[in-house]
Amino acid sequence: MVTNSWKMKKYHTHSRAGLPLNVEPWMILCLISVMLLLPAAMVKSQDVVVVRITPPPHSQLSVADLWRIELTNLSRQPLNIYMIGTVEREGSGLILEARSAAFQIMTGLNRLTGSEVQPVRVSYADNRYRDAIFRTGNVPAGDYLLCVTAFDVNDGRELGRDCLMHSVQPFSPPSLVAPVGDMVIHQPYPVFTWTPLAPMPRDGLVRYRLRVVKLHRGQPPEVGLQTNISWFEDPQVLQTSYPYPVEARPFEAGSYAWFVEAVDPRTGNLLARSEADVFRWEPFQVPSIADITAIITPHGIPSDLFEAIMRPCYGTPDPFMPGTVLESWHE
Repeated sequence: MVTNSWKMKKYHTHSRAGLPLNVEPWMILCLISVMLLLPAAMVKSQDVVVVRITPPPHSQLSVADLWRIELTNLSRQPLNIYMIGTVEREGSGLILEARSAAFQIMTGLNRLTGSEVQPVRVSYADNRYRDAIFRTGNVPAGDYLLCVTAFDVNDGRELGRDCLMHSVQPFSPPSLVAPVGDMVIHQPYPVFTWTPLAPMPRDGLVRYRLRVVKLHRGQPPEVGLQTNISWFEDPQVLQTSYPYPVEARPFEAGSYAWFVEAVDPRTGNLLARSEADVFRWEPFQVPSIADITAIITPHGIPSDLFEAIMRPCYGTPDPFMPGTVLESWHE
């Protein structure tokens, strides 16, 4: 009977000491099986939880963005985990590390909002980054690597990890052009103008939110914008010049504050905000015949003569103020 020689043959090799080493065929098969199964076992152990970081808003990055993530629990039971998020700046290395509180995730998809991970302990590698984040809520301009890793509470085993690159290039906010500086305007439909966001996003997508509030007497504009109800607001302005709509609430005599925000229309995230400025609105007062008389003839003229001269103007719209009519005047 013919037998397969590879099943019967013993493989011989040599150790480094020069001694023969016998290797059985079944040992080779076991070794191959282990080598094939090892990568799958490693992936399985590392992917108990699939971590996916939601990209932060364009050109912004704060500590809170580390927890805008999705966690998919691939196991068949809830897991108690904690997370560690790190931020590295290109050319500077690690700038901060944040560790979340322990919390539980259920089987399947879990979307975090940030409250589940509180309280969070944050360690900064340099106080300059801490001060910048505390002052502006954002990291300085640069390219950053964000990583978030999920760990098992019981044994500290890594369960899943995700990283992404993110660029922060701060914008110059819009600058208000008109009306500004306590300017007094009389037009019922003034035109608001401001400079564009700079630099513009690469895709050119930006919307402006215009907000106007009426101020109380002696009220600072920033306070009024934070506390007063909007007199007018439009969150979907496309251009940097905006005529006050005819159908909008008419202005009343008084002081008003206004500002403009640049917004990413895809996410609704704020990109930059202008400083507030103030203007006064007053209705246009048509001068009476007596006022005109005093201006034209300081010493006065007989009223009947002046009335005779001005009679053709009565009831005729003033060419400089459409829609107004000169008042008649009699002694």
